[in-house]
Amino acid sequence: GVASGGQGPDDEEDAPIGAHTAILTARGEYFRACFRKGGMRESESSVIRIEHHDRTTVLRMLEYIYTNRVATLSSCSAQESLDTLRLGEEYFLPGLLRLCENEAKKQIIRENVVRIVSLADKYNAEHLKNACMAFIRGNAQDILSHPPSRSELEEAPQLLISITESLAHALPKARPNKRMR
Repeated sequence: GVASGGQGPDDEEDAPIGAHTAILTARGEYFRACFRKGGMRESESSVIRIEHHDRTTVLRMLEYIYTNRVATLSSCSAQESLDTLRLGEEYFLPGLLRLCENEAKKQIIRENVVRIVSLADKYNAEHLKNACMAFIRGNAQDILSHPPSRSELEEAPQLLISITESLAHALPKARPNKRMR
């Protein structure tokens, strides 16, 4: 089974979620390692504690593990898609990561592009990062003139190099200046 160590105060948030060990181990490398005999403590207790994720996000991950899709993903907010993407990355579920990347790409707007590109970079979601960079290239002035986006950029200086490189590649190649005499 899976125990969600949610972020809410309700008892239901921490209630165990039933799942079949055979399905978890068949679908995920992380779960195979957890339940391998003589391996981690989960192999003895048959419970995986998932911390720092709410119950709904964990249920979306389990739906993916069982069905190879997440029916409600298209109705999720950008943040919910990113929370699910994070679980896909943490639990080595590349298919879930791709689904979430594709959904998050549809939700990129000026108000969230910096947050999304930051998380895409952090969670190795290259397709999503590339989509964000393309959006930034096409809307750089608008993004830089939006104070919250500008503040988010100031808080993530590591992104500035990637963004600058992306913008530089989009510029037409300039002729090198001849040395002045």
